[in-house]
Amino acid sequence: MKKFFLLGLCIIAFSNIKTQISFCSSGAEWRYNFTYFRWDGLVLSSDNEKIKYERDTILGNDTCKVLSHSRFYSNCNVVLSPVLSFLKQKGDTIYYRNYYTQNNWQILYNFAAQTGQSWKNNFLTSAFIVVSNTLTVNQTSTVSINGFTLKRQFVSIQTKYPNEAIYTYTYVFTERLGSDQYLFYNSNFSGYCGNPDDNFDGFLCYKDNSFGLKKFTSRDCNFSNPLGINYFENNSENITLYPNPFTNKLTIRLQSPEASSQYQICIRSVLGNVLLHESAISNVSQDVQLDLSEYSAGIYFVQLFENKKLIETQKVIKE
Repeated sequence: MKKFFLLGLCIIAFSNIKTQISFCSSGAEWRYNFTYFRWDGLVLSSDNEKIKYERDTILGNDTCKVLSHSRFYSNCNVVLSPVLSFLKQKGDTIYYRNYYTQNNWQILYNFAAQTGQSWKNNFLTSAFIVVSNTLTVNQTSTVSINGFTLKRQFVSIQTKYPNEAIYTYTYVFTERLGSDQYLFYNSNFSGYCGNPDDNFDGFLCYKDNSFGLKKFTSRDCNFSNPLGINYFENNSENITLYPNPFTNKLTIRLQSPEASSQYQICIRSVLGNVLLHESAISNVSQDVQLDLSEYSAGIYFVQLFENKKLIETQKVIKE
């Protein structure tokens, strides 16, 4: 009887090993697309980032994986020298460290977390501001990709800035792939080549030696805009802003919104800094009124996103 009991424990242990997914397997490579918001609000250039598993190394008592991530900036035809990050895995929890975590280990993903559970991390932004994140799992499921059954989490991230400003974003985390946006989600290591900020535009591709290639777009994995610019005309096809100029409150009206779409609004200064981000607009059939009374007089740019894709940029003036 004792032998059968031990055999059962071995089978259970072996089953757990089989079901645990190794994050960042041999040959792992992520490709992302970002857009650079120029100061005049009318021109965007496309940037392509590659994150690649390079090798294993030892930091202290930890055996970890070395990732390089470098970004091509099409508006100045420059490849930023690779930045290094480090990953380690304990069970279903993925930890990372780099310059932006101030070289401290932080929980990047916790695929063992169930609905309602949360974890925290913090990081240094490209503006050298330390922000803190609280990540909460809202829902869990599984998904089959390339013949692999992978855990999936729907996560809300509450980001708190030193000035007490709090923003909430939603992401989808999937084993092996990471976030549906950037691998390090809302820290994108931006701010090079004259641009104060980069906007995530799309998860292009993921691949590793055993998983194969998974594309998330019709674009090439190495996509970048060869001309370096895209023009967004203020033709009011998607939104109407009024009054313009405005004094304290600005009203935004969506033209023919799709009920199945999710819309987001972002307001930027002339320097490209994000001043306000409405992560979700629930009543798309109604006007959205924003109280901007605390803003200084001047020029601002309103960006409209549909399902996290930028579809229009318009200029407004506050008197």
